[in-house]
Amino acid sequence: MASPDNLLVGNDRQICLRFLQIEPHILMRFKNANLIDSDVAEEVKNIQQNKNNTDAVEFLLGKLHVDNGANNSSAEEIFSKFKNCLTESGYENHKDLADHLEGLKPLPALSPHHQQFNRILQDVHPELVEYLRPSNFLVFLTTIISKADIDSILAQEKNEGAPSAAFKMLLLLQRTGSNWQAPFVRACEENEYTELAKALKLSLPPEGSSGKLP
Repeated sequence: MASPDNLLVGNDRQICLRFLQIEPHILMRFKNANLIDSDVAEEVKNIQQNKNNTDAVEFLLGKLHVDNGANNSSAEEIFSKFKNCLTESGYENHKDLADHLEGLKPLPALSPHHQQFNRILQDVHPELVEYLRPSNFLVFLTTIISKADIDSILAQEKNEGAPSAAFKMLLLLQRTGSNWQAPFVRACEENEYTELAKALKLSLPPEGSSGKLP
């Protein structure tokens, strides 16, 4: 059987610990997908009630498996079922988390410059989510994020806190395609994320270039 600890590592694991909210309906989906059994589900609930949600998620991630009878489950199969449960839960926060875990879709029309940009951003994603204030960034992103989405992010920042809103904002940017990088770099510069802006700027194609492969 695949080791559960190898399924979600590094930044992905940090994001799950930060944003996966344990609720009865998602535990039921994990059970129905044979990712956990009833004993594990009960223990997850106990940990959440007696300790905190983060510890409950940590325990859950360590217990994920797929029951295939005599067959061993692969890490890929477990990961796929885990993402499907999040996507099908019907809750936007779980769908957003699944989108993040899926990562940026392959975009063959993008140049190596933009691929490098994406890699840099993924490396610093947890820190951005934790410390970035969307209200300070959105004023520079009005050409690529709709007013309705901006209002939604600002409301989320007010009601749920900056990390939750930052996570949503970064997802929306990634979903826009390839035209968000330059405005995002400018927002970083204006908010004094100087080193990040410099690294991201170096990864972009020269001005006047489309950034697409010939």
